[in-house]
Amino acid sequence: MTLLTELTIMTLVLTILATPPIAANTDKKQPPAILQCYPGYLVLGHYIRHHLDWSMAKRRAIGLVCLILGTSVTLASFYVQAIPGAVQDIVDLEIAWCFCTVNCAIATFGAFILFTTLRQPGKCYPLVRSISTDSYGMYLIHLIWLPVMFSLLSPLLPIGWAIPAITMATYAACYLSVHLLSYLPKAQWFVGCAR
Repeated sequence: MTLLTELTIMTLVLTILATPPIAANTDKKQPPAILQCYPGYLVLGHYIRHHLDWSMAKRRAIGLVCLILGTSVTLASFYVQAIPGAVQDIVDLEIAWCFCTVNCAIATFGAFILFTTLRQPGKCYPLVRSISTDSYGMYLIHLIWLPVMFSLLSPLLPIGWAIPAITMATYAACYLSVHLLSYLPKAQWFVGCAR
């Protein structure tokens, strides 16, 4: 595949990613998050898995650059929009990390590419596979655990430590709860996976 063909396909994929999500209710300003779908990421994953024939070195280099670039733009746009000490509407701030923005699409492309370079199972592989299996349920349940962890940890820690601590505690609680729930009968119907 020529470079021009690859760039054309990637432009199409990024265009699909940047389109608004499919929403069940378009009359309101913002549809419920659970009803939004991002079909561009499905297309991106398919393209990377079946049509991208880059070498491992090229995947690592481009993936790392895209991940760093997309994440940097996301962080920079948040810091530009946030006004310290002022009460702001969260909708104005969260546009920086909306999954339908080009910066998030580029960062996700980089992450997807880097994931394809992981070939040999190591000591952490069983844990990574378990988290991967439970990830959909973790996504669904994080909205329950996030306020709990925020209320527990934010009064105890300064903001610079609270955000990473809340993130890690929420991630761990989501994984443990979904992992335990996955042993119940018919678990795939409510957490997306079963053991």
